[in-house]
Amino acid sequence: MSEEALIVVDVQNDYFPDGNLPTWNPIETAEACAQLIQKFRQDGKQVVFVKHIIHDSQAEIFPALIKGTRGAEIHDIVKPLPTEKIITKHEVSSFVGTDLKEYLVSKGVKKLVVVGMMIHNCVNATVYSGVEEGFPCIVVEEAVNTMDQPYDGELVKAQDIKKAFLAGIQFSFSKAYKLQDVLSDNYEYQCFSKLKNFVKKHPLESKEALCKEGSYEISKSDCEGWVRHSISFSERCMKMGTNL
Repeated sequence: MSEEALIVVDVQNDYFPDGNLPTWNPIETAEACAQLIQKFRQDGKQVVFVKHIIHDSQAEIFPALIKGTRGAEIHDIVKPLPTEKIITKHEVSSFVGTDLKEYLVSKGVKKLVVVGMMIHNCVNATVYSGVEEGFPCIVVEEAVNTMDQPYDGELVKAQDIKKAFLAGIQFSFSKAYKLQDVLSDNYEYQCFSKLKNFVKKHPLESKEALCKEGSYEISKSDCEGWVRHSISFSERCMKMGTNL
């Protein structure tokens, strides 16, 4: 039984060109997901599919991913096998209001590769929730996407949004890898990227030492918050047997 699972988030018809909420590069993203699905199946690892169904109360203002519609169905490029688990969610995180955690635990899964649509929303939230639930996660760059979005009077391009979220998610929750790295098994899980160096270099109880760290210009109150977080996260990682 493998300790690793692939979580394919919200690769649904409405996110494709003929859907109600087209995203950026959905076909290329889905094809990258499909390569990972094939690898995990060949390796005998769990593949879990997630699909989002919006709340009935949101249907009028958000006419996509509506229960019973073609747009809400998982796209054929990543079509699940009859034996594979499908999670239906109504919130941005795949862990909220679902049995995903219980299913993963029942299968002995301890680590997750999270891919799908979209990195700024449901993929991002699933990674954050997964790590908080005790599952180290990685994200595959080519297997996630987003869409152009307005902000402060301008249109922010999907490419820029994707880069920003991948950079942000690596700060303390996950690590992003290229598709070929994962297909070649050239990757590893990390609990921290930036903060792990703090934990290694300084005693966990020493707030002052961390606040004097030269490479980070942050306030004392912010630093103390980081240390509290690093202590609790470090303890969780040690329980999971994952090196910082």
